Amino acid sequence: MDFEHYYIGAYLIIAAGVVMIVIGFLGCCGAINENVCMLSTYFILLFTIFLLELAAAIYMLSVGFEYTNMDKFVYNGMYKMVCNYNNDAVAWVMDLLQLDVNAVDV
Repeated sequence: MDFEHYYIGAYLIIAAGVVMIVIGFLGCCGAINENVCMLSTYFILLFTIFLLELAAAIYMLSVGFEYTNMDKFVYNGMYKMVCNYNNDAVAWVMDLLQLDVNAVDV
C-alpha cells in the first residue's frame, strides 16, 4: 500500500504544531510585556496555523483515500485474522474487537 499521502499530511500537522509552540512562546512574551502589536501578530499567526492544520487534515482525508485502497487493506487484514482464529492471540484480539463494536452479545 502507498501511504505517502498520509505521511505528507502528518508531516504538515507536525510542522504546524512546532511552529505553534514557537508562536505561543512569543505570545507569552507579548502578554508579559503587554505589547498590543505583538499580541495582534500572535493572534494572526496562530489563526493562520490553525487554517493550515485544517487544510492538512482535509488533504489527508480527501486525497489520501483517493489514492490508497484502505478498504482492501482492512479487508485483507481481517480475513487473515479470521483464518488464523485458532491462534490464541488472534482469537483474543478478534473477541475484543467484536465486543468493542457490539458485534456479539455476551
